[in-house]
Amino acid sequence: MRVRRERKKAGLSQAEFAASAGIALRTYKRFETHGQGTLETFLRALRTLGHARNLYLLFPQPLPPRKPSLEERIEAIARRPKPRG
Repeated sequence: MRVRRERKKAGLSQAEFAASAGIALRTYKRFETHGQGTLETFLRALRTLGHARNLYLLFPQPLPPRKPSLEERIEAIARRPKPRG
């Protein structure tokens, strides 16, 4: 329903939208009417609507290891056992 609403807001017919998305018209109609389709169809529709730019957020990259601050390094040195002798 949202894709249909966005398509209509853009002033595109189903045929125009399907062509610009690279989706067969019959496939797009089934997607829009029944919500049935492949992930590729969904992604093509999102890209055509200009909503695919944040999909990378679904799979965030792990953060690089954080370097300890100067204060943390000093505290670590202070906790080291003192040498005997």
